[in-house]
Amino acid sequence: MKFWLAAAAAVCGANLPLTATAQDWYVRADGSVVAGSMDVDLFPFGAPVTGATDTLNVDLGPGVQLTAAAGIELENGFSVEGQAVYMRSQLDGIDAGRDLDVYTSLTGGMLRGIYVVERAGLKPYIAVGAGYGTAQVGSTDGTVGSALTGNGAMWSADIGAEYPLSGQASLTAGYGFLGGDFDIYQPEIHRLFVGVKVRFK
Repeated sequence: MKFWLAAAAAVCGANLPLTATAQDWYVRADGSVVAGSMDVDLFPFGAPVTGATDTLNVDLGPGVQLTAAAGIELENGFSVEGQAVYMRSQLDGIDAGRDLDVYTSLTGGMLRGIYVVERAGLKPYIAVGAGYGTAQVGSTDGTVGSALTGNGAMWSADIGAEYPLSGQASLTAGYGFLGGDFDIYQPEIHRLFVGVKVRFK
């Protein structure tokens, strides 16, 4: 997965023109429901985790991811943007000999390349990006002690569509993947998102 995302980013980056169109700058935001899994390297449990080895694979319960971005539209359907990401989810399938209320969260920023199929009405697009972030594992009730925090690389790939609303605003929706290699875990997060994009002439 890392190789293909890096290759896609390189291809998009190599073909991005340097000239902006007349309608170039934009901001956007979206919210999403997330699910997935992660390989955890360390866990702040006071008791041993059943079946734990060097890593422990756990599932993400339903969670949320929020993103905000600002970018520039270039020629031929290409765009470049900077994106801020926040995600929070509960962890499922953990057996530590007692009830645990364990969550994970991550925050970070990415640089993304986007290609939009320019046509009337619904406009499909693909986006790939990479960046850096901070991940955390802890508990809301203090049952696992102090939260663990780790830093690392993160990357994403989205496929979706935007639909013009009125004026310079568009509705966006689609599917996204978020991966990472943090000090404390390696997540594979899937999301369904809905958002809004606003252009500035």
